[in-house]
Amino acid sequence: MKLASYTAILVIVSWSLLSVAQLWGPLVSAETYWKISITMALIGGGIVIASLIAKEYLSEKKMKKDKYID
Repeated sequence: MKLASYTAILVIVSWSLLSVAQLWGPLVSAETYWKISITMALIGGGIVIASLIAKEYLSEKKMKKDKYID
Protein backbone atom coordinates (compact mmCIF):
# COMPACT_ATOMS: atom_id res chain seq x y z
CA MET A 1 0.00 0.00 0.00
CA LYS A 2 2.89 2.34 0.73
CA LEU A 3 4.35 1.78 -2.72
CA ALA A 4 1.00 2.61 -4.33
CA SER A 5 0.71 5.76 -2.22
CA TYR A 6 4.20 6.93 -3.14
CA THR A 7 3.62 6.16 -6.80
CA ALA A 8 0.30 8.02 -6.84
CA ILE A 9 1.91 11.02 -5.14
CA LEU A 10 4.73 10.96 -7.69
CA VAL A 11 2.22 10.90 -10.56
CA ILE A 12 0.26 13.82 -9.07
CA VAL A 13 3.36 15.90 -8.39
CA SER A 14 4.82 15.31 -11.85
CA TRP A 15 1.51 16.16 -13.52
CA SER A 16 1.22 19.30 -11.38
CA LEU A 17 4.72 20.43 -12.35
CA LEU A 18 3.95 19.80 -16.01
CA SER A 19 0.71 21.78 -15.70
CA VAL A 20 2.42 24.77 -14.11
CA ALA A 21 5.18 24.69 -16.72
CA GLN A 22 2.61 24.42 -19.49
CA LEU A 23 0.68 27.35 -18.05
CA TRP A 24 3.69 29.66 -17.92
CA GLY A 25 5.47 28.60 -21.07
CA PRO A 26 4.13 25.98 -23.44
CA LEU A 27 6.54 23.04 -23.36
CA VAL A 28 4.45 20.76 -25.53
CA SER A 29 1.51 21.24 -27.87
CA ALA A 30 -1.97 21.46 -26.40
CA GLU A 31 -2.91 18.11 -27.92
CA THR A 32 0.11 16.38 -26.36
CA TYR A 33 -0.58 18.04 -22.99
CA TRP A 34 -4.15 16.69 -22.96
CA LYS A 35 -2.95 13.23 -23.94
CA ILE A 36 -0.44 13.29 -21.07
CA SER A 37 -3.13 14.57 -18.66
CA ILE A 38 -5.58 11.82 -19.59
CA THR A 39 -2.84 9.20 -19.35
CA MET A 40 -1.80 10.46 -15.90
CA ALA A 41 -5.43 10.35 -14.72
CA LEU A 42 -5.86 6.79 -15.95
CA ILE A 43 -2.57 5.64 -14.42
CA GLY A 44 -3.36 7.36 -11.10
CA GLY A 45 -6.86 5.89 -10.99
CA GLY A 46 -5.53 2.46 -11.86
CA ILE A 47 -2.96 2.63 -9.09
CA VAL A 48 -5.56 3.65 -6.51
CA ILE A 49 -8.09 1.01 -7.60
CA ALA A 50 -5.49 -1.77 -7.74
CA SER A 51 -4.14 -0.89 -4.30
CA LEU A 52 -7.64 -0.82 -2.77
CA ILE A 53 -8.46 -4.22 -4.27
CA ALA A 54 -5.16 -5.66 -3.02
CA LYS A 55 -5.71 -4.20 0.46
CA GLU A 56 -9.22 -5.67 0.64
CA TYR A 57 -8.00 -9.06 -0.57
CA LEU A 58 -5.15 -9.19 1.94
CA SER A 59 -7.42 -8.04 4.75
CA GLU A 60 -9.98 -10.74 3.96
CA LYS A 61 -7.23 -13.37 3.68
CA LYS A 62 -5.88 -12.40 7.11
CA MET A 63 -9.35 -12.53 8.65
CA LYS A 64 -9.89 -16.03 7.22
CA LYS A 65 -6.50 -17.13 8.55
CA ASP A 66 -7.36 -15.78 12.01
CA LYS A 67 -10.76 -17.53 11.74
CA TYR A 68 -12.82 -14.35 12.04
CA ILE A 69 -14.74 -15.28 8.91
CA ASP A 70 -15.34 -18.56 7.06
